[in-house]
Amino acid sequence: MPNWVRNRVIAENPAKLKEVLLNEKGEVDFNKVIPMPQDLMISAGSNSYQMPTARVFVDYHKKQLEDQAIIDKELDKLFDESLTQREFLRKVLTTHIALQVISNVKGWDRNSKDFNSNVEQFVAGYYNFQKYGYTDWYEWSRKEWGTKWNASNTQDCGDVIEFETAWCMPYKVFEALAVKLDMPVRVQYADEDLGSNCGLVDFVANPDTNEVDCFELLGESVELANDTWGYGSITVYDEETGDWIDDIDDERFIKANKDYFEMQQKTNVLMTATDVASSYEVVQ
Repeated sequence: MPNWVRNRVIAENPAKLKEVLLNEKGEVDFNKVIPMPQDLMISAGSNSYQMPTARVFVDYHKKQLEDQAIIDKELDKLFDESLTQREFLRKVLTTHIALQVISNVKGWDRNSKDFNSNVEQFVAGYYNFQKYGYTDWYEWSRKEWGTKWNASNTQDCGDVIEFETAWCMPYKVFEALAVKLDMPVRVQYADEDLGSNCGLVDFVANPDTNEVDCFELLGESVELANDTWGYGSITVYDEETGDWIDDIDDERFIKANKDYFEMQQKTNVLMTATDVASSYEVVQ
């Protein structure tokens, strides 16, 4: 299971933010900002087409890519970007030479009940790589969204939209969102591994070039991480007794939470600002 990252997002125009970021179910959907081609929604497995950028220094991958290159020569003769993925699959499945090369190289029995499905999985990946530069959804989402999966656990908190992502903050999505909204986007984010992989930043697009700058307002800290996840206080563990300290008058609790309440006040101001651009100077 991945670590989850909590993201809290605001913009000067909350209504427009929701219009662009939320789907008809009221859930954050990255496809509304950067649509993923449906062709990429295929299963990945042992029979999948391998991206030529695989780790060729590993003998297994090197041999696999060398064998795959033999099949590529036949598929290259048939490939036409104007064809849909389904049309290309049909073309390959009705081409005797291509099927013979695939079965010989891969060692698949053409009489096996799984032969066609194995070929389809492999050829779909080839088609996707030729057309989109990615074989399936996994590599595409990591590169184009900046995270493994689409958003989950959306919460509409009025002006603030909250949701979770796998492993990291969806950097690419926020960049595209700033461009699409034509206004700065402010994001507070934190890994569930409290204290690392967190921050509070502004994404600001240059209207002339659509290039996006990222301004850090608050850096990594345990206090920011706890606030992002909505915890009322920082928990303190007593190693001697093996218990969590819940006595707010305990000196250890007071010491651990000394800076936390100040952080809560800071983020409360920053994440309710009506003018998101007020905290930095944008050079025109």
